[in-house]
Amino acid sequence: DFDGELVWFSLEPANDVIKAHAGDGGIAFVLDGNDLLFVDGDVHELLCRDADIPIALGGAARHNVANALAAAALTWSMGIALADIRAGLATMSQDDNPGRGNVYAVDGFTVIVDFAHNPQAMQALLDMAGRLPARRRALCCGQAGDRTDELIRELARDAWQTGLDLVIVSELAKYHRGRNAGEVFAIIRDELLRCGAAPEQIEHHDEELESLESALAWAEPGDQIVMLALERSQALYDRLRTLATA
Repeated sequence: DFDGELVWFSLEPANDVIKAHAGDGGIAFVLDGNDLLFVDGDVHELLCRDADIPIALGGAARHNVANALAAAALTWSMGIALADIRAGLATMSQDDNPGRGNVYAVDGFTVIVDFAHNPQAMQALLDMAGRLPARRRALCCGQAGDRTDELIRELARDAWQTGLDLVIVSELAKYHRGRNAGEVFAIIRDELLRCGAAPEQIEHHDEELESLESALAWAEPGDQIVMLALERSQALYDRLRTLATA
């Protein structure tokens, strides 16, 4: 049996486990509305608001709000004072962490870049993107060939259902993993067409940087581009930094 102190974290303050734990005088870190709270039995102390955490993007990135609560719970358990935890969360930026929810403002539209390499990560990314205002949305993505046909189809379905206007698929030759060139794209395209996408809403390029350039040419003020940067190409990030500071 574990004889240490349990500390829970949750995005749901009404979670039965959290309520029972706090009712017994336990410690928890929870999100209540827009507030991250330190819960010590009946005592609730405001740690910070989700808008105070740069990586939470004003609360839109709920997965990073959950990560912040987890980090707060861990560091408190290590003896770090709440004031120091608060300061750490408020200064945590993704700018120097490529592929982790990087956001670039370019000519009136937004580009979001993330290394979302599994279904759960992609869903979290698209959920975050959907919480941010956008007139139109484009997704630039690629998928590894060692995923099953049905999983690739599921990813395409789930992505399209978020309300995309354009999907640009990168070939990613090093991710073929036993498949022929164009095979993964063909599966994605077929599923998108089944979901109601028009042929002109689906593009295909060899490299991620080519996909990005196509999306940049497509975008207009108020639009949003979501880029799944599996290659983590430095050239891609350099291109976006240059555009964002131009």
